[in-house]
Amino acid sequence: MSLRNSYVDNAQRCCAVQASGVKVKGHVFRPSAIVREGGLSRPGVTTSHPEDVYWLQTDMEKVHVLLYVPNIIGYMRVILTILAFVFYEQPLWFIILYSASIALDGVDGYAARKLNQCSDFGAWFDVVIDVFSRGLLWCSLHEYGYLVIFVEWLTFVSTHCRGPKWKIPEESFPWLVKSVMGNNFKTFWGTAAITGLNVLPLWLYGYRTGYLATGLSVPLWGQLLGIAVLTVGRTVCMFVECFFIYSHVMRLLDEGPTRQQS
Repeated sequence: MSLRNSYVDNAQRCCAVQASGVKVKGHVFRPSAIVREGGLSRPGVTTSHPEDVYWLQTDMEKVHVLLYVPNIIGYMRVILTILAFVFYEQPLWFIILYSASIALDGVDGYAARKLNQCSDFGAWFDVVIDVFSRGLLWCSLHEYGYLVIFVEWLTFVSTHCRGPKWKIPEESFPWLVKSVMGNNFKTFWGTAAITGLNVLPLWLYGYRTGYLATGLSVPLWGQLLGIAVLTVGRTVCMFVECFFIYSHVMRLLDEGPTRQQS
């Protein structure tokens, strides 16, 4: 058998493995190529190494996910947040840019469902942007603002470990947690918690810079009332966050000590 025929025969066997989805050298191969006289080929690509085709396909799939419309909106949110803090000392521009980033937070979720472009990366990236944006603002507002965002990061870790169904409340959850998370947070307490989470730091920024009074003509009693109402919502949100953190810690403790493998 010639070297060339031997190679084609090996490539054919590789394609058979791809079709069956069997693991080869730790990798699961999928149908992604056809055999031609020079080796394996796919539209616009020719290679003499079957694994090259597999890795090229998976890399292209990853790039495709990164270019989903909801994720592109996420990139825009990051840019808007950075620009907002460039204009931090100019309240009008800061509020416009930061508010635009918050508004797009609802658009990316709608786009993901409408375009059928939901992905694990998108769900993860969306929360990272939220915590990143609020973290910058809390830390800018007060020297201890990092404590608030520290709780948010712990909550992110705790809920992310639960998987994509963490938003579905269980019967064993406390009443307030179920009230907040019911109907996908579309309840009275859910709305109060989400509003306090997102709006309170921005409202405090407007109060601190005086823009609520000078730019929006909000009287002092209205400013203080807004702070009080939003603080109640943020406190409810904090309760839910602490519950998930506590549940995560208890789950880790229930697993017991981990033995080191030699």
